[in-house]
Amino acid sequence: MAAEAMTAQELTDLRLGTLDTAVSDWSTMHTKLSTLATGGGGTSAKALETQANAADWKGENATVSKQFVTKIAAEFQDVAGQAKSVHGILRDASADFKKHKEALQTVIDDVAKHNILINGSGSAIVSVPSGAAAGDADLPDSAPKIG
Repeated sequence: MAAEAMTAQELTDLRLGTLDTAVSDWSTMHTKLSTLATGGGGTSAKALETQANAADWKGENATVSKQFVTKIAAEFQDVAGQAKSVHGILRDASADFKKHKEALQTVIDDVAKHNILINGSGSAIVSVPSGAAAGDADLPDSAPKIG
C-alpha cells in the first residue's frame, strides 16, 4: 500500500507536539519494560527465569510451572524489544517531519524574496504586480531565476 503524499500546506501546518509526546511516552515505556524484562535493581522476568531454572521443583505442577515462568520471561523480553522498535519508528518519523518541514519553510522563504509564492498544493506562482500597481518600480521582464 503506497503512502499518500502530503501537500505543502499540510506539511507547513503540521503540528508535531502530539507526535513528540508519543516519542517521549514510548521511550518511558521501553525503559520500564526493559527493567521488568532484564532487571535493574529489582525483581525481573530474567531473574525469575534464572531462579526457576536453578530451582529443584518437585510435584505435579513442577514442569508446568517452570515452563510458564520461562515462557513469560521470554515474552517480557519480546515486549521490551517491540516497545524499543515502536519508539524508534516514532522518533525517526518525528525527526524526518521536522527536517522536511524546516526545508520546505526555507524554500518558501527563499523564493518569496524573488516574488514567487508557493501555494497550498506546492505550486509556484510568480507574484509580479501589474505596471499600474508597481508605479515607478523596476519590474523584471520575466520570472527571476533561482539557484
